[in-house]
Amino acid sequence: MKLRPGSLVTLLQPESIWRLLAFIFAILNLKSLPFAWHVRLFHGLLSHIRPRTVRPATSAPFTLFQPIITSSRTSILECDYNVHKSNSTYFSDLDVSRLHHIACLMSLGMGKARKKFNNERNGSFNIMLGGVTCTFKKEIKPFERFEIWTRVLSWDQKWLYIVSHVVKSKVVQPRGYTLQPWKKTGGGKRRAEHVQATPHPAIFATSVAKYVFKQGRVTIAPESVLLASDLLPPRPLVAEQPSAGQESSIPGVAGEGASQIINPDTVTSQLESLGQSVFPGYLIPLESEVWDWQRVEHERRYGMTMAKHMAGLDALHDAFTADDRPALGQY
Repeated sequence: MKLRPGSLVTLLQPESIWRLLAFIFAILNLKSLPFAWHVRLFHGLLSHIRPRTVRPATSAPFTLFQPIITSSRTSILECDYNVHKSNSTYFSDLDVSRLHHIACLMSLGMGKARKKFNNERNGSFNIMLGGVTCTFKKEIKPFERFEIWTRVLSWDQKWLYIVSHVVKSKVVQPRGYTLQPWKKTGGGKRRAEHVQATPHPAIFATSVAKYVFKQGRVTIAPESVLLASDLLPPRPLVAEQPSAGQESSIPGVAGEGASQIINPDTVTSQLESLGQSVFPGYLIPLESEVWDWQRVEHERRYGMTMAKHMAGLDALHDAFTADDRPALGQY
């Protein structure tokens, strides 16, 4: 393609240069443009909503605690005056990662649960975000690429807790990919390099979010939804469960009738023997491993040793002083 003599002059005109610079700036900050967050969310949702005939099955207990990995890069518009990713911009990336996770892990199961609960109760079945907390560890530099590993942490009678680790890209790899078995991974070899480091040196930040399932105005216990989603193994018979005063068969966990005190040292030791770690990106559970009710409950209770601190933040609503004290000012 030949440029006419006047074409080069046109490209070098101030108006054309500014248009070109504006276009380059927009490309470099694509994720920060208006409605980009909405597009990323809908893309994450639609990418996991497929017909059952073409979508690999994820509704199995061994997938319950497996993370999903999303990646992104820090744009210039996300940087603050310290020239690194602003704390407030983490939450938009976390929104996208959690939506990917929920849509990937529970889209088919939630369809089943929606049909089940819609037939039993009035109102529509929904999952809603109840809170997010984020702890920052290291800065993310401009244009630096990072990954978000998101998985189920635990659940109680009301909340489903989701943990997300923001980590340096390509540093940590899982042992395998359940839905993408053709992908190569070096997770098994790399684990030994970082297993002694706690927390993992690749972590930039860690976030915990809690979700609630609703049928109209009625709260649905997460366990009911997970059971309807085929993500929980069969619950053992009542006779097999520890009664009041008896010790649990799960090491480090007290019986249901006791005070349910969890010994973190015992639990951590047991998790290591099960091939787990505090940061599950090293070794994720594979289908060949046995994930019965006891093991799932063990993992849930261990997760609750951390999730309970977020649950305790609900009491902060009562710390609002309202109008019983003077204020410094209004601006």
